[in-house]
Order: sequence, then C-alpha cells, then structure tokens
Amino acid sequence: MSRLALSVRVTSLLLVAFPAAASTFTVNVATVDDVDVSPGNNVCATSTGTCTLRAAVMEANMHAGADTVSVPSGTYTLTITGSGGASQGDLDIVGDTTIVGSTSGGNITTFIDADDIDRVFDIGALGALTVDISDVQLVDGNASGHGGAIRASNTTLTMTHVEIWSSATSGEGGALHATGSTVDLEHVNFDHNQSTGSGGGIYVSGGDLTIYNSIVSENHSSSQFGGGIYFNGQGSYTLGVDLTAVDHNDTYLGGGGIYLQDGNASILDSEIKNNLANNGGGLLIYGSASSPVVEIDDTSFYRNSVVVNGGGLEVGDATVLMVNSTLAENLARGSGGGLFSVNTATVFLNSVTMAYNHADSDASGAGSGGAIYAGGGTYLLRHTLLALNVRDTTVSPFTTADNCSGTIASDGYNLTDSTAGCTVSSGSAFIVNTAPGTNAIASNGGPTQTVALSSGSPAINAGDTSSPYCDDSFGVTLSADQRGSSRISGGTCDIGAYEY
Repeated sequence: MSRLALSVRVTSLLLVAFPAAASTFTVNVATVDDVDVSPGNNVCATSTGTCTLRAAVMEANMHAGADTVSVPSGTYTLTITGSGGASQGDLDIVGDTTIVGSTSGGNITTFIDADDIDRVFDIGALGALTVDISDVQLVDGNASGHGGAIRASNTTLTMTHVEIWSSATSGEGGALHATGSTVDLEHVNFDHNQSTGSGGGIYVSGGDLTIYNSIVSENHSSSQFGGGIYFNGQGSYTLGVDLTAVDHNDTYLGGGGIYLQDGNASILDSEIKNNLANNGGGLLIYGSASSPVVEIDDTSFYRNSVVVNGGGLEVGDATVLMVNSTLAENLARGSGGGLFSVNTATVFLNSVTMAYNHADSDASGAGSGGAIYAGGGTYLLRHTLLALNVRDTTVSPFTTADNCSGTIASDGYNLTDSTAGCTVSSGSAFIVNTAPGTNAIASNGGPTQTVALSSGSPAINAGDTSSPYCDDSFGVTLSADQRGSSRISGGTCDIGAYEY
C-alpha cells in the first residue's frame, strides 16, 4: 500500500463519528439538594464532593451519550427554587437519560419529592430525546405551567414501575404532560393528582400513548376534560390501554375516566369504574378533525356516573367496536345510563352484557335509555344481553324498564327482558324473556369483574348454532368469553360477555 493510500485511510477513520460512551452517575447523598460544581467534566461532585440527584442530572445533561443516573433507596427532596436549567427548580433533562431507582421486595424505595416548589422533571431539548424512568416514586410536584410532576416534549418516554402521587398544575396534566412524544407506561400508578386544565392524571397530545398493567385513580380535572387521562391523537396517533384500572377519577366537563379525541384506540382487559363527569362518566370519545376507531375488548365499565349523559361512555363522530365487555351499574341523570351516542357514531356490540344501568337517575323526567341512548349514528348488536336497565321515576316502584331509547339494528341472538323504548330497524328480533337470569357484577375470574349468568338463564346456549360458533358481526370467531374461559360450553355459546 502506498503512503498516500494509507494516509487517506487514516484520515477517513479519524473523520468517522463514533457514539459517545455512556456514563453512569450514582447518587450518594439523599439529604442535600446541591448543584454540580463543574458540569461537563464527567464527575458528579458538589462543593463538598458528594453526588446529589441534582448534580447527577446536571452532569448527565452535559455529557454526550445516553447516560444513567442511579438513585439508591432514600427520599430526595428538591429545595432549590427558581427556574432555568437543572441547577434550580425542577430537574431539566436535555439529553438521552435513564433514571433508575431502587426496590426492596418489589416495593419502590426511592422517593423524589418536589416539595411543591416545582414539578420533578422537565424533559425536552432542540432535538428528539429518549428518556427511561424506573423504580421511583415522584411526589408533591406543583407546576404553574403544564405537567405537575413531569413535562415532556419531543421525547420517547418510557416509565416502568413508577408511582406519581399528589402532584398538581394550574395547566394541563396533573401528573404527566407530554406533547409530540411517544409515551410507554408499564406498571405505573397515577394517584391523587390534579389539574385546572385537562388531564387530571395524564395529558398526551400529538403522540402515541400506551398504558399497560397500571392504575389511574383518584385524579381530578377541575374545569376541563379527562379526569384520569386526556388523549388527543390529532388524527394520527393511537391510545392503547391494557390490563389497567381507571378508577375514581373525575372532571368538570367530559370523560371522567378517559377523554379521547381524534385518535384511534384499543382498550383491552381493563376496568373503567367509579368515575364522574358531566358527560361520559367512564369514557368520552369525540371526533372533530377525524373519526376515531376504538376497539374495546374484555373490558368492564361499571359504577360510573354523569350529571348529564353517558354514564358508562359517550360516543360522538366515532366508530366503536365493543366485544366481550360489560356495562353495569352506571348512572346518568340525563340519558344513556350505559352508553350515549350523538352525531355520526357507529357502534358494534358483540357478546356484550349491559345490565343494571340507570337513566334519569334523579327522576326528573329529563332522561331515557337506561342502557343505550341512540341519539345519532347506527347500532348493530349481536350475541348481546340487554336487560334490567331502567329509568328512574317518582312513582312506586320508582323505576321502569328502559333498556334503550332510539333505533338499533339486530345481527341476531340478542336477549332482552323488555323492548320498551327500543326500535329495532332491521335484522332478527330480540329474544324476549322477563327473567334474564343475571347476577350482580362481581369478580368471577379473569382480570375484570363481570355479570355472571345464573343456572337456568335463557342466555345459556342461546347463541348462533351455525358454524363458526359464536362469531361477531365481522365473522371473527370468539373462542373465549370476557374472563378468558372457553366460549363453547354445552355445544353453543351463551349470549353476553359471560359464558356459563
């Protein structure tokens, strides 16, 4: 090889950009909130030589590469007030970073307390970031802007085994506010957070949100939408909720549990329960710029309440496919104790149980449709049990059978105890039996509560006898019920979400 060729190769190698080596900064003091004395020297050290949480984050921000901040067991309280970078107020993260805490016996033992001086983490930079947070509890965030505990923009944010408690904002996202970001949450608990704006617990707009095996409970939005979760897909992004409980959240306007706008969604094996709103107690789905498509499988909506319409859920300008799911004991002072739809909603109910829901729960005479209020769009029901839903009255016995109000279509094998108020526009007639043989909603196996059939129920083995057995309106065979139990027991499937 000539000297010239060798020189060219050496020069080319020198010009290649190799990724910077990652560093790990291990915090070694929990009792002090102090700054790093020389950010960028790759040494986490305060003026006393200790490595505080704040100093570790400052050093990670200045160091090129994806760094890790390791936070041992203890309570780390932020005490330096002010704003501008990670040196004061919240902990700004401006580089790819992993924050990892500690556990003992599966319980989190690392606690980061913002002590109401600011939020905990403010994540964002000119370029896209990747941030992972695990095994920490974040408490007492308090932000005048958005995101009571965490604010993120243009970030791929993954949180695993995290708890966010008692945080608040005068803006949106009592615990978490994320825009233009992909957010992936696994085993994350959002509890007792609040916002003045939308998203008492979680606010995500313009990015995908996935929630798995998590709890969103007792969060509050005082003036807007989404007591537990606010999600705006902006026509392009998707919400996924799986094995998650959305419980006891409330909001002033719509979507006590979840508010979904302009984004597709799947809700699987989850419970939406005990939530409160003006409209859409458990879930409010609204399409403005786009028409969302929402699939709800193996999920229960129960004991949600509204001041106006849609105790369990409200659907407007969207398509909902509900399969193997339960709506029970939901209340609306207005109409649609279980489900309320308006405008161009399209609703498919396949192997769904709707029982014990109430409309006009204050007996004012202003509401109807104990289970369904079809105020717009189309409904198609198959293998669905629609029974024991009522409208409250002021005359003894103070309720009257009122399963639905408006027009629905039957795709066959549906059971009801009363067709009062229901107009079946097409398809086969309902099976009518005044004794549907159902029990109260309870834990009957599987991840969600269900309404079990009792012995002798007319819903048992009353499904489609043709092949394939127990298919939905799209010809898809349902091999299991809501609990995961086999659908074929006794030769034919049962009507509703529960297989006896």
